[in-house]
Amino acid sequence: MNAISFSDLRASLGAGTILVDVRRKAAFQAAGETITGALRRDPDAVADWRKTLPRASEVVVYCVHGHEVSQAVAQALERDGLKACYLEGGIEKWMENEGPLDRKAKAASTRW
Repeated sequence: MNAISFSDLRASLGAGTILVDVRRKAAFQAAGETITGALRRDPDAVADWRKTLPRASEVVVYCVHGHEVSQAVAQALERDGLKACYLEGGIEKWMENEGPLDRKAKAASTRW
């Protein structure tokens, strides 16, 4: 499983990369933002939603820090034959580098 840096992800957005927010429910609900354009998926239910992703696309997943959660999801996606990686440093690194964000209501299960 591979990692992708902030700069490489930022350069690849808009080129068919699917970005998936896999922060655990409590972390997602406590946050007031997501990375612009990201889908929200439960990391504990990856077996249920991974088959809905197009096989021809690259999938980048992220969690809070870019450690266990996103790495485990990227690994599960790769086992299913998808090209997947995780964001180094997670959304924290993204925010540190002032990457584009979508606002969401805190305590919300989605950004809408």
